[in-house]
Amino acid sequence: MPDHTHFFACVKVSDHLTIFVRMMKQRLTMAIKESEKVKFAWQPGFFDHLIRNSESYSEKWNYVHENPVRPGWLN
Repeated sequence: MPDHTHFFACVKVSDHLTIFVRMMKQRLTMAIKESEKVKFAWQPGFFDHLIRNSESYSEKWNYVHENPVRPGWLN
């Protein structure tokens, strides 16, 4: 997607997710700035969703997979 991303992460404590996202944003920022090809800004915070069972996991995985397919960006 050109303006957002989806990812799955497994953490044991909700506080660790905040640390993970902060570190991910920092490292991606460094990598993107090194390439000097993309201008961007992070949205403050993030939206998380707790996946509670295998059915929900499959539904979310399919949604993430189909997200760029629906507008025709990927097959």
